[in-house]
Amino acid sequence: MKNIYSILLCGLHVGFLGEIRPNIRGIAFDYGDDGTVYLYGYLDNEPTDEDYDIFSYALTELYSVSPELDANGQYKEKIILTKYNGKNIKKQPHYMDWFYIRYEDY
Repeated sequence: MKNIYSILLCGLHVGFLGEIRPNIRGIAFDYGDDGTVYLYGYLDNEPTDEDYDIFSYALTELYSVSPELDANGQYKEKIILTKYNGKNIKKQPHYMDWFYIRYEDY
């Protein structure tokens, strides 16, 4: 398999293109040893169904451009969305890396 970091970063770029809403402060990602793709979203509000749909759509697009992420015919994913706690976003847990950080004037 190619470099998993590059696969995730490029695939998420395709998935989130034109989909990042103003309420999203940050998006981080990770890849588990069992092949699970993790997306972490830091939001201005409590997560809504629409927020989960946006992240789910991004994962669908990721898989469509990266079939090598298919683990035995079944993609594994976990979306964790939380309300932003007001601390510097760059100091929040970001796991493998950040995909997106909204500009903030601290």
